Amino acid sequence: MTDLFGDVATILFNNGRSIGGVIPDVPLSEKHSDTISITSHPVERGAAITDHAFVNPAQLNMEIGFSDCSLRALTEAVENFDPTSWTNENDDFFASILNGTWGETYSITMYKQLIALQRSREPLRIVTRKRVYENMLLQSVTTGTDPAHEYSAVILIVAQEILLVSTQTSILPAMNRQASPVTAPIQDFGVKSVQPLSNRSPLLPGAVSLPGG
Repeated sequence: MTDLFGDVATILFNNGRSIGGVIPDVPLSEKHSDTISITSHPVERGAAITDHAFVNPAQLNMEIGFSDCSLRALTEAVENFDPTSWTNENDDFFASILNGTWGETYSITMYKQLIALQRSREPLRIVTRKRVYENMLLQSVTTGTDPAHEYSAVILIVAQEILLVSTQTSILPAMNRQASPVTAPIQDFGVKSVQPLSNRSPLLPGAVSLPGG
């Protein structure tokens, strides 16, 4: 029953955002950044310009909010409610629904989930209004508390893309097994000696010495 209630709540309250499966109550802002690094050195005409510029990992800044009095907080409270074990805490549960304090730890729970995602260092899928990101890591998760946000959490997330590549390893056979080795064998060219440097200029006719010779 609680699973069905949670599925319906997800459909009703889903705002199209997701950070590794964590759905914020309110998406406050999103900032997308895509850059490339371009060489500052001169490039030969006709050269492939793509060899002198590369794409940097995408970056995303999100400011999201969670409220202890949101409908999603109520959903979490109902899902965690266990009617089979009736205690005085159940009376407190129904009282909290009446006075609006049913999810006083909901925002803290969501904040801890984001911290857990960050520390797992596993690539995440982040869904925003404008695009979907794959292979993202949470670089920073920042929040604070003041009198206006005692029972809520405004969290700033900075995420960066991980550029995944595929490499292949090749093992070269020994030289004596190669059909046509490229490297020439070592050869003995005899004894070499240093010759004195002549002070004559090869640019001048005859045997004219340079000044100082």
